[in-house]
Amino acid sequence: MLQRCAACHRFQWGPEWICHRCHSFDVQWESVEPVGTLYSWTRIWHPTHPVLQARGPYLAAIVELPHADNVRVVGNLLGDAHQVPQIGAPVRGVFEQHATDPPYALLQWTAS
Repeated sequence: MLQRCAACHRFQWGPEWICHRCHSFDVQWESVEPVGTLYSWTRIWHPTHPVLQARGPYLAAIVELPHADNVRVVGNLLGDAHQVPQIGAPVRGVFEQHATDPPYALLQWTAS
């Protein structure tokens, strides 16, 4: 889900109480298909959070959503942590569900 302004109809991320472009207060949440293109990436060798210490290296990606005003979102790039991803490659989002209290989901990306 991304925010979309009801006045100018543009998508935005991160979430705000006001539209980044036209300053309307009428922003709403809208479902967006999790498909995009790889805009940038980095390989994380030394995770800073203790929970991630055993999971390195891993790839963090910035993905551009062309069907949602080219909004860019961040997530992990799944697959071989030693791969060399190609900028502009098509990717699809998958959600890693966590049944904690409160529950949450992490957005991950995979080559499509």
